[in-house]
Amino acid sequence: MTTTGVIIDAWRALRAHADTCPQCHDTVVELSAVPEEPMRLYASLCRAGRDAFVLWDEAKRALPADSGPADRVLAQVREARRLFGFEGLDDAVANLRNRALDSMPTGAVARLRELDEGARMAELGAVEASIQHGDRMKHHQEEIDAGNERPCEGCDIRFLPQFERQRYHSSACRQKAYRDRKVQSRPRPSLLETE
Repeated sequence: MTTTGVIIDAWRALRAHADTCPQCHDTVVELSAVPEEPMRLYASLCRAGRDAFVLWDEAKRALPADSGPADRVLAQVREARRLFGFEGLDDAVANLRNRALDSMPTGAVARLRELDEGARMAELGAVEASIQHGDRMKHHQEEIDAGNERPCEGCDIRFLPQFERQRYHSSACRQKAYRDRKVQSRPRPSLLETE
């Protein structure tokens, strides 16, 4: 009996072939978007790609009408791809969107499903922005941990900045530099008499 796992393995074999075959690559990317009629793409594959496609297609056709919970999960994945706009995204953006959805509690994802598309994508975009900010902060912390010191612009003491644009090692040093700039920018009184 064919299981969903056999279909997934056949798909992985087709995908692995496409990663090394320029002729098949774009076709398999289009297949990964789950088109309504995948057979129309068969002709654009090379011979090895066609063999892998046939194995994948035969495995799908051998699957019973109701093969259990695995198929229901697969249907939910397809629905989520459509609902959350995964079609046409490059790998980096799709990965970020997956991370955003994975970071949300189940109840929040269920609430997102009920919203209209504009509101759903706006909220999802906010979560993605939060994850990107966290990634930037993590990268910055790694730089700090790696010992990326810089000199203080006020007193030349070397310090580890707590944030990317930090120029002074302390508030006192920052305030002193501010006062010095203000004094330098004031007009100086002249000792010469003016008329």
